Amino acid sequence: MAEFIIECSILLLIAYVLFFKYELVYEITESWKSYSSSDCSDLYRISCQFGGVTLFILVLLLIISYIFDIDLFSYFGLD
Repeated sequence: MAEFIIECSILLLIAYVLFFKYELVYEITESWKSYSSSDCSDLYRISCQFGGVTLFILVLLLIISYIFDIDLFSYFGLD
């Protein structure tokens, strides 16, 4: 139980950073590759925010499946 809460908290923190602090993600992962651009592109911002929303939805599904004891893999046919 404690491991699940810690893992979900870490994933929610990553989703938050991707959605709201995409500039920080850009500075850490991409800025060193470019000498001319000091700001991230709109496509990078949109893809980070999309990834954050997707991860948030995945974590919510994990929490709901844990609370209600639902096997999501068999529910979606991924046995």
